[in-house]
Amino acid sequence: MNNYSVVLIGFCFVLSACGGDSGGGHIPECGDPPPPREYAIVDYQISSRVHTEPVERATSNYGEPTPDAPVTWDYLSIVLESDSTYYEVKAAPTHWSLFPTAAACSFAGPQPSQTITRVSVVSDNAYNDDYPAGSELAGIASIYAYYYIDGVELLSDFASTDAPARESIQFFFTEAPQYANQSFTVTVELDDGSIFVKSTTDLILEGLPTP
Repeated sequence: MNNYSVVLIGFCFVLSACGGDSGGGHIPECGDPPPPREYAIVDYQISSRVHTEPVERATSNYGEPTPDAPVTWDYLSIVLESDSTYYEVKAAPTHWSLFPTAAACSFAGPQPSQTITRVSVVSDNAYNDDYPAGSELAGIASIYAYYYIDGVELLSDFASTDAPARESIQFFFTEAPQYANQSFTVTVELDDGSIFVKSTTDLILEGLPTP
């Protein structure tokens, strides 16, 4: 028996031990799954956040609201948090975890009913000489959509993926600005025709001149 066979047999044993059900329905150890739920985003709220270290890989730690004082550009992120409506849907395949055993009874939470068709981040002021006021910053803005991306990617790449519409989205910048006075406008469009346009408050970035 080769190593591949041993691994395959071991995996099948784990499935049986955990009460695996490929049909996605009743799991004896867990009881009946809760009714599946979805959510629909009805609005987004925008805020600017400051972190305790440079934001090189955004995470679910969204930092603290920016203070009424200059902030360092690479400690800054822009966050969208949604207002959502939740509702039950008809029976659907159940998603559940294999490991550890206790997690086998952790069914999937509410799922998004919409997808993102467009995301835009625009500088309301001159960001640097390459990005004057009104410029799209997708080439130097990274995005983290909580529970969707394992890490981050440039907004210019993410915008073409038709990603699920997540309730929390964070942006940060990968290129230094040249000017202190900044504000940003974020636009999110969903597949149901919803369009959300949100602008940050005026920000002052530390150690930079005004244009």
